[in-house]
Amino acid sequence: MLFLFMGFTHLHLHTEYSLLDGATKIKELFPRLKELGMDTVAITEHGNMGAMIKKYNLAKKEGVKLIFGFEPYICDDHTSRVRTKRDFHLILLAKDLEGYKNLIKLVSISNNEGFYYRPRVDKALLRKYSKGLICMSACIANDIAQSVIEGNEPAAKKLIEEYLDIFGKEDFYFEVQNHSIPEEKKVMEFYQRMSKEYDVKIVATTDSHFLKSDDAYAHEVMLSIQTNGDMSDPNRFRFDGEGYHVMSEEEVLNLFPSNPEYVEASSEVAKRCNVELEMGDPIFPHFDSPDGMSHKEHLYKWCKDGVDRIYGDEDNYKEAIDRMNFELGVIGKMGFEAYFLIVADFIQAAKKFCQVGPGRGSGAGSIVAYSLGITQLDPLKLGLLFERFLNPDRISLPDFDIDFGDKDIVLDYVRKKYGEDKIAMIGTFGTMSAKAVLKDVMRVFRIPFDEANAITKLVSEKTIEKSLNAKTDGGNFTPDAEELQKLAKKHEQIFDIAKRLEGCVRHKGVHACGVVWGREAISHYLPVYGRQGDVITQVEGPDIETYGLVKFDFLGLETLNIIKKVLDAIGEDGKWLEGIPMDDDNVYKMLRHGETNGVFQIESEGMKKTLRSVQPTCFDDIIAIVALYRPGPMQYLEVYGNRKHGRDKPVYPHPNAEKILAPTYGIMVYQEQVMQLSRALAGFSRGDSDVLRKAIGKKKMDLMEKMEAQFKEGCVEHSGMDPKKVAQLWDDIVKFAEYSFNKSHAAAYALISYRTAYLKKYFPVEFYAATISSSVGNPEKLAFYLEAARKEGIEILTPDINTSQESFSVVEVENSDGSKKKVIRVGLSGIKNVGGEAVKSILASRPYKDYQDFVNRVDLSKVNKRVCHSLISVGCFDELGINRASLLEVYINVQKTDGKEKQMTLFGGVANKIEYSDLPPMSLREKLSLEEELLGVCISGHIMDTFGSYGNGAISLNNLKHDVEAEVFGVVKRYTRIVTKSGADMAFMDISDRSGECKVTVFPRDFEEHLIGQKVDEGDAVLLSGKFVENKEFGDAFVANNVRVVKAEKIEVK
Repeated sequence: MLFLFMGFTHLHLHTEYSLLDGATKIKELFPRLKELGMDTVAITEHGNMGAMIKKYNLAKKEGVKLIFGFEPYICDDHTSRVRTKRDFHLILLAKDLEGYKNLIKLVSISNNEGFYYRPRVDKALLRKYSKGLICMSACIANDIAQSVIEGNEPAAKKLIEEYLDIFGKEDFYFEVQNHSIPEEKKVMEFYQRMSKEYDVKIVATTDSHFLKSDDAYAHEVMLSIQTNGDMSDPNRFRFDGEGYHVMSEEEVLNLFPSNPEYVEASSEVAKRCNVELEMGDPIFPHFDSPDGMSHKEHLYKWCKDGVDRIYGDEDNYKEAIDRMNFELGVIGKMGFEAYFLIVADFIQAAKKFCQVGPGRGSGAGSIVAYSLGITQLDPLKLGLLFERFLNPDRISLPDFDIDFGDKDIVLDYVRKKYGEDKIAMIGTFGTMSAKAVLKDVMRVFRIPFDEANAITKLVSEKTIEKSLNAKTDGGNFTPDAEELQKLAKKHEQIFDIAKRLEGCVRHKGVHACGVVWGREAISHYLPVYGRQGDVITQVEGPDIETYGLVKFDFLGLETLNIIKKVLDAIGEDGKWLEGIPMDDDNVYKMLRHGETNGVFQIESEGMKKTLRSVQPTCFDDIIAIVALYRPGPMQYLEVYGNRKHGRDKPVYPHPNAEKILAPTYGIMVYQEQVMQLSRALAGFSRGDSDVLRKAIGKKKMDLMEKMEAQFKEGCVEHSGMDPKKVAQLWDDIVKFAEYSFNKSHAAAYALISYRTAYLKKYFPVEFYAATISSSVGNPEKLAFYLEAARKEGIEILTPDINTSQESFSVVEVENSDGSKKKVIRVGLSGIKNVGGEAVKSILASRPYKDYQDFVNRVDLSKVNKRVCHSLISVGCFDELGINRASLLEVYINVQKTDGKEKQMTLFGGVANKIEYSDLPPMSLREKLSLEEELLGVCISGHIMDTFGSYGNGAISLNNLKHDVEAEVFGVVKRYTRIVTKSGADMAFMDISDRSGECKVTVFPRDFEEHLIGQKVDEGDAVLLSGKFVENKEFGDAFVANNVRVVKAEKIEVK
């Protein structure tokens, strides 16, 4: 009988998304299949369908039909958490859309409630979700094959009957492979007999795990990376047999010379699997509008109420109504009403529980968003453009970037409102970067750590290849590249393997702020997995949007928590803050003086210098400073300041451009200005102006050429401009694109800057208390803000057992004249050894008359010996009449009393009445030492205070300038003495003063003159003369030529 062969299709294939098990990169897979003459493939990852939309679209682009599938692990009970048996393999493929939905349901369940070491499903789940699926028995790790290998054919037959009952005879196939493994032959012979007995077809697969045959060794290395193996270990984990690459049809036929029908059966299966995903149309969650209103009616009413409230008494009310109607028209045309209602709803809810940011990004250009309370920037007053957010000529999903002080509160709200299963965090995939893959490969080849570290330090570009070929501006290889080339020759195999594995997916993660939700459960659309109670997509953000699901960004911003703490302390709320005057010159005066410690975005030394230079007088100035203070446009800050203060005159390309560029004194600062110029001068439509913005911003050359012609013609025809001036203007616009900034984004940040500045100006103690509290996890920042508060006249008090709260707080104390003043009191929770339960016990039993009263009333099972020692050491009882030194002497013997003469002591034993010692108070140095140990910072003073008048006249470390002689005085934080190659001594130090830290170098000649025979310890001080040297290669350092050591123990300040 003549056999007409119909071809071969890969039905069992793993890519890089079978993490650290598959080495086939999906970008290389589909072109390779086309080379092999194949137009269909099934991808069957281990226990997941990661990046399925990306795979689907890449396959379509190459003209390849993708069959959706995965390789689950089969167990007896997917809810069991007892590891008694191994989990078996199986292959599932989707025939149709119903099968696709069942497939993603199974993969989602297996990665949530079914996950225990591995993503698992059981037979009950297979039965429940079997419709539309084809099942293949998989490799010899399946349960049928394992029974055969163990010699238990009756059990194997029972399993066959079970699978046939679940999937039916038409949709169940015996799968055979030939990797030259003896057990495969035994299993195939069994399947051949069972095929006749049960009338089940046999299909050939290759279980592909890498692209080409010469990738086999690189794949072995990947497996060693996964298992932390050693490539020199002959018993390391590797695949049995051979032939795990993406084979050609001819290669597969050669594996089954007597049974080409098994190979052909793969094409039969492939023809039965046809899933076309309907993607692109937005899938909005269901939103209930009140009183039977449609979304359109609801949105209009909400917006109109907002516009009436905000603009009702303003001269631009009609402009606001016209803008609102225009925007609503665009939103309605695109069908996005539900989106705006959903966002407005959860932001309205969030404002009840946490501080919400003003809304950054292009969404701030929408008056609809402003009237709904989504954003807090007036787009009319600030000249923000709606089409920067939604292009009327092109439908694209909107995207609001909203900051929350506590985004978990908002997540909880939407989960409860829409359903937990309808909300998911957006998953991500991390790849093997150039440095990481070299480290991984060198680790399994046991290259010594120091050598491996030296190699990876030379990788300066994004890829290994680019790092090997990095060149200077003169066209020569960089020193790092030359050194790397030498090492690549020495470790040729390692570099070859690393380059092959570079870029492969290595791990999965979670997007920091991306959230997606749908009308149905997310697992109705896409595969998901679970982690610590969160549902996470197995598809990344851009592909989710391609599918049509709507992404929301829930961004966390700590500054908002600081604002909330200040508002709580002063008895105000977010609504009050939104109404503060934006033209308060007292605030701008503070900014002009550079007094911005703690102020959002503008507290760096560079920003302080800029503020002193530009001398801002209005909110527009803050926006411009935020936008221009970046590499590239920073050069225009001086121009901006000179033009603002009349030292230079603004220049405008055309009278119609003046209104647009006047707020920035003729300088193009914002992308919105380019859009406005194109409309005012060249007659562009709103949509075309946005296209121009994108063309220039993303440097799309073909589109830029088209827009250039349209712009130049428009300027001449619409505005009568001279062609030469038009050409110059176009060149300026193109140059501007290199540093252009979104004004909506800059304005949102500037608004937070202004608000924090306002709070600092009028509520400085509350502001610093909140700022310091937010820095408790960062000792350097904590110390900086404590010192900054002190410099601004705010007193910081040590913790107090009666008035301290959990964190830093504001308390009122009496001055010597009887008046009251606000100070900051250190909290109890920051004290080492004082845990949460101890703090609760202390707060619950207050106030305390003395230490005896404290011991009598607290829960000693929570407030134990270590807690008491820490509390005393940092001054918690200083206000109760006994100094720290005296109380530390006897505290361990203080007993609980109830009127009897003798009681058990605090920590065991019997004691009589306590006599308190009258020891001298601790020295300042002793106090500071205990505070630094137990609080992480010094509260009673600064360590510099312990050196008295030493260093008076020395320059502060933060005021050092390059190559200028100076004298500095600081406390030694680190001291290292080394011997040079010539045998001479030299030293390196880290020193600090009130203003910051600095590295110090003492070269051999100066070491010999000043430090020979001297012992320098941490905590000593040094008075240094020399020069501060800025060096990009070795780091900035003060080069000392004169050193005087001041020993700590010889100085005593009370």
